[in-house]
Amino acid sequence: MPFCPECGSGCRETDRACPSCGRELTGERRFSDERLTAVYAAPNQLLSRLVKATLENAGVPVVEHVDRTAAPGSHGLYLHMVGRYSRLLTVESRAEQAREIVADFLAAYERGDLALPEEEAGADTD
Repeated sequence: MPFCPECGSGCRETDRACPSCGRELTGERRFSDERLTAVYAAPNQLLSRLVKATLENAGVPVVEHVDRTAAPGSHGLYLHMVGRYSRLLTVESRAEQAREIVADFLAAYERGDLALPEEEAGADTD
């Protein structure tokens, strides 16, 4: 089944844009016979991106589905679900492995074992 590389929603092969997020699908659909399953609900953009990168670095295919909806009459203003920025999804055959990687990452994050290098954090060492 093809799915959108932006939000992970299923789409038809004939769709020109994702029916969920509207992203143009010209040549960018991903195909899999497996269903996608959520492995992490991120409370904010930072954790969503960090966990996604961790899964990708481990070779786990992952799609970030940002949970947002257009506010009525807002002309493009998006609202996020309270307490959740996004869901990270992967194919069912890799879901258990992905959840283990996420759990290890979050444990290290909570312990404070994951610090940005000083130059990336903006600290001046001179």
